[in-house]
Amino acid sequence: MDFPKDLRYTAEHEWIRQDGEMVVVGITDHAQLELGDVVYVELPEVGSRISQGSPFGVIESVKAASDLFAPVSGEVVAVNGDLEGAPQLVNESPYGDGWIIKYAPHTGAEIDAMLDAIGVSSIEELFADVPRAQRFPRLDLPDGISEPEVAAVFRDLADRNSALDRLAAFWAPAPTTTTRRR
Repeated sequence: MDFPKDLRYTAEHEWIRQDGEMVVVGITDHAQLELGDVVYVELPEVGSRISQGSPFGVIESVKAASDLFAPVSGEVVAVNGDLEGAPQLVNESPYGDGWIIKYAPHTGAEIDAMLDAIGVSSIEELFADVPRAQRFPRLDLPDGISEPEVAAVFRDLADRNSALDRLAAFWAPAPTTTTRRR
C-alpha cells in the first residue's frame, strides 16, 4: 500500500488530511488490517461538536469494535454516507473512498492543535512549498455563473495544478516529510 504524503497520523491510528480550513479523518491501513472486515461504522451527526481526544464514532468489524477519536475539536460538516451501505470501503480504500468524517476546527487553539498534529507551526508554513503564483487570494468569477460552470473552472485549475506537479516532480526530488513526536 502506498501511504499518501499529504496525511498525518495519530497514535490511535486515525489519519488527518487538511482540506482548506477543514479536516478529513479516516483510519490507517494498519488499523483496518488489524480490525479485519469492517461491517459497520457509527458516524456522528452533521453539525455535532466533537472534542479533541474524545470518541466521535465507532467502527465494528468481524473481530472487534473500536472507538474513533477526534484529533482536534470542531464541528462535523460532512460524514461519509457511503459507509452506511458499504462499510467495507474502509478496508478497500482506507485513504480514499473509506474516509470517515470532515469537520471544521473552531478556535485558534484548535487550529494550532491541528497544525501541531500535521507537523507545522503555522498556516504560512503549511503552504510555504506552494509557489505564490499558484495561490489564489480571490477567484473572480462572473456574476450568475452556475454550479456546473464553477465546477468546470475548478476542474480546469486542478488539471493545470496536476500538470505542474508532474513537471515539478520530474525536475526536483520528492520532498521529505518529518512528523513531530510528542
